[in-house]
Amino acid sequence: MARVTDLDPSDGISPWEMVRAEQLSAQGPEHSKEAVEFLNRAAGEGSLYALEALGRVMSLPPFENKLQAEAYYKAAELRGNWAAAMRMTPYQLSDQEAALASMQAQQVVSNFDQIRAAVGLPPLKRDVRPGLKETLDVMTNAAR
Repeated sequence: MARVTDLDPSDGISPWEMVRAEQLSAQGPEHSKEAVEFLNRAAGEGSLYALEALGRVMSLPPFENKLQAEAYYKAAELRGNWAAAMRMTPYQLSDQEAALASMQAQQVVSNFDQIRAAVGLPPLKRDVRPGLKETLDVMTNAAR
């Protein structure tokens, strides 16, 4: 059985380790906190998958925090993961809750930017339409 101690971020965080952290969070509350910390680190390093994984983890036991889950999903959308908007969730949000989750998403990304700035890294890229500019450049150059 996998353990949280199997996760080694010293050489960078691999996609496989993020999947393992998400799986570990489902093994019980004793693993969930460490798995969430690991996924937060991966998200802070720029992983869109980690933001989406945090959304899934936060929506399930032991957390079951739909506002926090939605904030992570919306943070993934802000960073360019438009597919996160098409997810299926086990909860419904009121209009007020959806607005709160949007504000929290902005704060999630801002918090990661502050942590990155403290260690000399640039802010996380925000691109709600990844690749659009490049595609338009190619299309307009091809039309000439």
